Amino acid sequence: MTGRRSARHTLSSSLERRVQQLLARTSWCASGQGRPVSPKPRTDDPEADVRPPGLGRTGTRALEVAESLIYGGIALFLVLSVLSAFVLLAVAAKTPWGR
Repeated sequence: MTGRRSARHTLSSSLERRVQQLLARTSWCASGQGRPVSPKPRTDDPEADVRPPGLGRTGTRALEVAESLIYGGIALFLVLSVLSAFVLLAVAAKTPWGR
């Protein structure tokens, strides 16, 4: 009986120690403060020389011009469609089928 009791006691004290370690490690989270900051600041930035992705000013401007051309083409198509519809209606009104 004493062998079991000491094994349980050892297991519970070991578990208790592990829980205390975990709580000590995560106490910053429970206190409502952010993660702990590293004591030494970083002096070098590995991404300082890397160019950011994208097209740049020239590429962006080219896309804006192309977009304007596309929208202008769509507007021209719609205007010409409406005008041709009016022309067809006028022609149909003058034919004998329209009377």
